[in-house]
Amino acid sequence: YRLAYLRAQRFFDRVQQLQQRSQLSAQELEDAQYQAQTAQLRLQRAQLELARTVVLAPIAGQVADLQLQPGNLVSLRQVLCQLLQAQGLKAVLFIPVDQIAQLHLRQPITAWPASAPQQTLTGHLVRLSPVVDPQNGSCRAEALFPGAGKHLKPGTVVQVKLR
Repeated sequence: YRLAYLRAQRFFDRVQQLQQRSQLSAQELEDAQYQAQTAQLRLQRAQLELARTVVLAPIAGQVADLQLQPGNLVSLRQVLCQLLQAQGLKAVLFIPVDQIAQLHLRQPITAWPASAPQQTLTGHLVRLSPVVDPQNGSCRAEALFPGAGKHLKPGTVVQVKLR
């Protein structure tokens, strides 16, 4: 809208100069003035709509992977960023197939972040995949560590001990 307004204003200025030299009619000057005023009103309306625009997330969390810069145009339902919830973190584990029989859901698990080995996290198994990966002979498992998101970021490497 800003460019359309600037273009219409420049056109009006040129038409006004030509009309002063008696090279254009008064009607052509009025038309150019009308176009410039209309473009200005559209710009003001867009600025007002922008001032009233609020982007809300469906959950509380920390912004990660912001995919936009100020001034980018967005459309309805376009993904703007990823939100990380700080309640708990999930660890993805690959368990050797010969140890799967010893595991069960809700089994306690302890983890230590590689970056802070003195920090102990406690959680439990929430998912055990029944599928064995034929390439490495392991099963995927997932553990949940409630409250760990307050201290660690997603992607943190941890050492795990199943109890």
